[in-house]
Amino acid sequence: AMMTQYRLYLEESQRKMRQLDDYLDQEGFSSNLSMVTKMEALASLRQRHRLKASEVSHLNLVSTSLQRALRTDVVSRQLSSHAFFCGWLQVERQVSTAFCTSCVEDRYYQAGDICFQENEDGRNVIFVKTGVLKYMPAPIAPETTFPEDDPRLTCGAHSVATEVAMWLKWTHLGTMLSSTMTEVLAINIDAWLKEIVRHALCASLVRDYAAAFLQYMNEPDVIVSDLTCGIDYHKLMFALPLESRVVLNEALLKTLITARGSIPITDMEAQDACPVKTRIPQMQAQKLLSEVREGKTCVGVVEHQLVRFVFVVAMRVYACEHVDANDLVGFHSELMEDTRFLVKVGAINHTTGKLST
Repeated sequence: AMMTQYRLYLEESQRKMRQLDDYLDQEGFSSNLSMVTKMEALASLRQRHRLKASEVSHLNLVSTSLQRALRTDVVSRQLSSHAFFCGWLQVERQVSTAFCTSCVEDRYYQAGDICFQENEDGRNVIFVKTGVLKYMPAPIAPETTFPEDDPRLTCGAHSVATEVAMWLKWTHLGTMLSSTMTEVLAINIDAWLKEIVRHALCASLVRDYAAAFLQYMNEPDVIVSDLTCGIDYHKLMFALPLESRVVLNEALLKTLITARGSIPITDMEAQDACPVKTRIPQMQAQKLLSEVREGKTCVGVVEHQLVRFVFVVAMRVYACEHVDANDLVGFHSELMEDTRFLVKVGAINHTTGKLST
């Protein structure tokens, strides 16, 4: 039976290729254009086809609540790499579910498809789920001096692009093309605005992040671009009001605290949507949360691992040319050849919780 199905598949594929040949001949396309068309069609056939949820008929047999849980899990895992969304999606389960099921769209691109073009109005942030997008900067883009093979011009799986278009009035500075068959998630801003106004806490967090993003983008040394590779998300998150950082970090840490016993069925959705599968002891989580409340640190998710962000304050001291080497007792002779020194000026004593200098 399997051999018969495979033979039928080959026959159908050959029939469709003959149909494509007939169409190209019928319309009188040039040989070069016809060849490129057929080669691209064959390349697309060779790529592994990823199933869409709409193609899986048996998903309609499960309850609506379970379908929503599945969708929430998929979207939450993809957005967990973002410094803000990894915590925001954990604040209120009802808001998270509504956001993932109603405000996030799936988009599919074949190799060579245009994701957005130069001078188009930007309205979406793009989260790459699978595949590769290639950015082609216009002459006015800050990346115009980058080499064509610069990895910063490539957006692979789990990367984010055009976040600036979500928070600011934006016109694209380049063109984004799909290098392979690519699947992305895009936030529907209009749907999100309609949904979020009904939830005061989550709405206030979004407002605070938007204000911090705008303030960050207005700093003189920040590169404003379609791409996000130049954004310092650690600095951006520390720019949030302390109250907002506490809410976001507390929600994230609660999902990671080691739980004893079985998980109730009612909590399965929240458990599955957690961006980090590793659990930490409750005492450690409380210690981290205390540091967050004191403004000493901030936690987030990087490559599905919990990370702790801290400020490192240092200064570089340059020795004057006329300094006597005899005054620098204890330094190695090879160090004396370089007049630059990196000096640590302070650190947090985790025993006392105080700053030592």
